[in-house]
Amino acid sequence: MGVQGITETDIANFLAASPGFFERHAELLGSIQLTSPHGQRAVSLQERQMEMLRDKIKGLERQIVEMVRHGQDNVAIADKLHRWTRALMLAANAADLPDVLVSELQHQFQIPQAAIRVWDGAEVFASLPFARAVGDDVKTFASSLTTPYCGVNTGFEAVDWLNEPALPETAKDKIKEKLAQYKSTNACVYCHAPDVGSKKPPASHEAAAQ
Repeated sequence: MGVQGITETDIANFLAASPGFFERHAELLGSIQLTSPHGQRAVSLQERQMEMLRDKIKGLERQIVEMVRHGQDNVAIADKLHRWTRALMLAANAADLPDVLVSELQHQFQIPQAAIRVWDGAEVFASLPFARAVGDDVKTFASSLTTPYCGVNTGFEAVDWLNEPALPETAKDKIKEKLAQYKSTNACVYCHAPDVGSKKPPASHEAAAQ
């Protein structure tokens, strides 16, 4: 094969298959100039290798940080699961178990809404909230599941089991503040608000206007 027939791939394959090439031609290592990936300047082969190693180390460091973060998240989930399981095991009354299950699930995992229904249970529990009647569609759907269902809930009977989520403490405080203002001044909160007129008045104003 002539020189003109040699390709870059041929050269790369030769160097990969000849680890002793640069040992026999050590002077080339000091004279080879490469383009830096962080600019247009030329760098030596050794410096280029160092840059590649630094980039690889940075990538490994990011992976380690992600692994640590995931590990911390897993530990936190395991702790919550342990506390939830402990609360269930401490429930002395079987009738209290479903309520404890739901309340602790909401508390430990910060779930705003949760509910449970149990069917075909003992007659002694028939009057309790968790034993309320459910439709045949729900039973069929639950029996068909091999894994927990996660998806849209439109039209599901189970959605009606959920209570309205509680207001955040900040919202509760704001409502209390408005009520306290009204009680102390006997003044309408709407009429004395800074943005009066920019929002729809309450029904009491509309009724008075009529």
